[in-house]
Amino acid sequence: MAGSCLCRLLLLLVPLLVGAQPAAPNVQAQPVPAGAVAPPLQVAEWVKGSPLAAFEKGRVYLVEFWAVWCGPCIGNIPHLNALQQKYRRDGLVVIGFTSPDRTPDLPNKKEGNALEAVREFVRHRGDRMDYHVASST
Repeated sequence: MAGSCLCRLLLLLVPLLVGAQPAAPNVQAQPVPAGAVAPPLQVAEWVKGSPLAAFEKGRVYLVEFWAVWCGPCIGNIPHLNALQQKYRRDGLVVIGFTSPDRTPDLPNKKEGNALEAVREFVRHRGDRMDYHVASST
């Protein structure tokens, strides 16, 4: 799929057996074992879809970490959209999760994944990105 993507694309399909708060991408991300409680998402803004206050028992959450400049991530959007449409009634919740680019050693570098760029990207996609989209701080 996108194993070589420098954006650290991480696709998690986590069946949650117990409730938890929605999960932040961690640069040192560790796999979440099946049945384990996922860590909470650190959401600054739900760009699309209603906010998820908590993961619900019995649902399956597919969380993809992406960026507006990541070609393989963008190429994956139609597949995520199709999965959400096909399995929504069965309890699948797809969440596209993104965060601002941070380059501490280059403070004047223009950010390529700013919240406004994410909002515009999602708005432009419309129903072709028909799943939850969230951004971290």
